[in-house]
Amino acid sequence: MTVAAGILFRSPNGNCLFCRRTDGLGWCIPGGVKKDHETIESCAVRECLEETGYLTGHAGKLLTRRVRDDVDYTTFLYDCDDEFVPKLNHEHDAHVWLNPDYADSLDLHPGCRIALRKMKGMNELQLAEAIRDEELVSPQYIENVMLVDMRISGTGFSYRPKLNEWVYRRDTVYLTPEFLGRCSGIPIILEHPSTQILNSDEFSKRVVGTMFLPYVKGDEVWGIAKIYDRKAQIAVNDFELSTSPSVVFRDTKVNYNIEMDDGSNLLVEGSPSFVDHLAICEKGVWDKGGDASGIRIDSEATGEPREKIVTAKPDQGGHLPEPNLPIPGGNESPAEPMQGIPPGLMGLADNMSRFAERLDKFMSRKDLMIR
Repeated sequence: MTVAAGILFRSPNGNCLFCRRTDGLGWCIPGGVKKDHETIESCAVRECLEETGYLTGHAGKLLTRRVRDDVDYTTFLYDCDDEFVPKLNHEHDAHVWLNPDYADSLDLHPGCRIALRKMKGMNELQLAEAIRDEELVSPQYIENVMLVDMRISGTGFSYRPKLNEWVYRRDTVYLTPEFLGRCSGIPIILEHPSTQILNSDEFSKRVVGTMFLPYVKGDEVWGIAKIYDRKAQIAVNDFELSTSPSVVFRDTKVNYNIEMDDGSNLLVEGSPSFVDHLAICEKGVWDKGGDASGIRIDSEATGEPREKIVTAKPDQGGHLPEPNLPIPGGNESPAEPMQGIPPGLMGLADNMSRFAERLDKFMSRKDLMIR
């Protein structure tokens, strides 16, 4: 992964500086590849000094970060005092100060285009679409809301260890426009309730957001969620968490069971009659036994890694004990079982004392401030 940064210079009358590359790859903003010892901000300042002769002293305001095509590029916005004449080095042979509304006339690098869109202002749908299309990193913030990419459900085979059961979800049921429409607006909650589906009391205790823009990613259903609860935003950003959907099958005839040779059960699911909620959890069944992967957090290139929550000690075989989840009766689909559920996670909704010390630390970090 190539890590790079640049500065979008904006003059007092709103024009922006673009430079024409000598390698034939069109127009771009001054910037380049980060060196090992640099911060992303110092990289942007150095590259701009080398390419324009203009010393800013600081990078300006963080505007966008785009991770795509094996390039992690951060763009800063710097409001300068005038339209200075850059002293171009060998990497560029021309420059122009141009109104951003006319920048489409240039052969611009894609990273420049999303930076210009963000500078001019993007609403919540535009931001969500940019996250979905990997034009912007996840999460993004608008007003008091975190927009974050979350997995709603996987397809194919997975395993529920608590039930000693394999499950199979068909892509012809889940990877469809109909199912995407059904997922729009479902509640995002903290952990599954013991009732398996939400009632008024459980909704008020657990809800932290809603699903906003569902879409298909490969063989899975993902979506851009709106997270309103500030403490949940911090937990999602800083801990390695995942997701787990809850669906209902009122007509059990759409499902059928197959007994496997090893005595385990294979549940082949049909189309659910109701999509109830999406739970934030430590592990979900659609992680398929791997690391938590249901929430896309594009960690900063120079930032600290996110913490893994470990709340139970492994046994002699190195396995974490399974949580004591009730096996649901009737014809409701079981909530996806999780391993090593952090006891403090549910406390984000109704008792923050367990996370208070950590959350105070995170709240003070500048890189978590909502811009």
